[in-house]
Amino acid sequence: MCAYEIKQNSFGHRAIFDGKEQISNWWLWIYDYGLVEGSSEYYMVINNNGKHAIFHKDDPDTPISQWWDWINPYELARGQTEYYVAQMGNKCAIFHKDDPYNPISQWWNDIWHAGLLKGKSEYYVAKNNDNKYAIFHKNNPNEPVSLWYYSLSPIGLVNGTAQCYAVVQPNSYTVQVYHVNNMYEHLYELPQGKINLLLYIKDEYALYIYNDKLQWYDALTMETNIISPLSEEMIQLLSQGDRIDVEKTDSLLSTYLQNSFLPIVLNNQVYLYTLNGNFLGKFNNEETATTYIIQELSKDNDFSMRLY
Repeated sequence: MCAYEIKQNSFGHRAIFDGKEQISNWWLWIYDYGLVEGSSEYYMVINNNGKHAIFHKDDPDTPISQWWDWINPYELARGQTEYYVAQMGNKCAIFHKDDPYNPISQWWNDIWHAGLLKGKSEYYVAKNNDNKYAIFHKNNPNEPVSLWYYSLSPIGLVNGTAQCYAVVQPNSYTVQVYHVNNMYEHLYELPQGKINLLLYIKDEYALYIYNDKLQWYDALTMETNIISPLSEEMIQLLSQGDRIDVEKTDSLLSTYLQNSFLPIVLNNQVYLYTLNGNFLGKFNNEETATTYIIQELSKDNDFSMRLY
């Protein structure tokens, strides 16, 4: 159990304590993620001027960041990445925790909290003044690996599960899949109007939802196959406005799709299907779902249809 806690003084300021020992200085506000929740040695504070900074527990006087209008350090504070986003006015940039003065990105209108900033890949997505998005590699802030689009998907390249990425063409609403090595010519294009939500992509195929059904597109044969209708519970939740977590779904699929399992994350629960159309049930979280999959695979090595 973590020993750190936040205490408040008579002036309403906050500080972090380890039992009776004071770890931080007193600040206008201290966020409780990171050090306090026990996930890293970092914490973020707000000073009397409303500026934000990140501190390490061993140095309460000198922040590891500069003081910014706003900082998004969530995955850094939770030990998942070494990067964070700082905001100055209406622009933001990515910084490495060991260099508070030289951003690794340009200053952009927006930077997605995905990919590099979640410890998933070496790529991030930035938004320019024209409200278009492009994918960048962390080592090259000046040249994106994609063209600029009004709509990009976080799965695949950005999420670290494939070397391709998907874009939506605004005029036709078609989904095109590109390889990171060729931004000008797409690998394949999903049938127009045949997709509601893209779940997973590779160079040769795509998995998506259309009209409450799980569907599979084979880029080599250019054929679409219905795998399974969604469960009635999923259909009801989606009709109420609940959303599938495509990034978590993408990550699980990258691990278990080769064994024919299709896990879909909705409201932090996992709805598990197979490539042959079976619905195996709902699991309370990712851990119980993956435990079940591993148990099934250990029972019968021939349980799955492998995608080679």
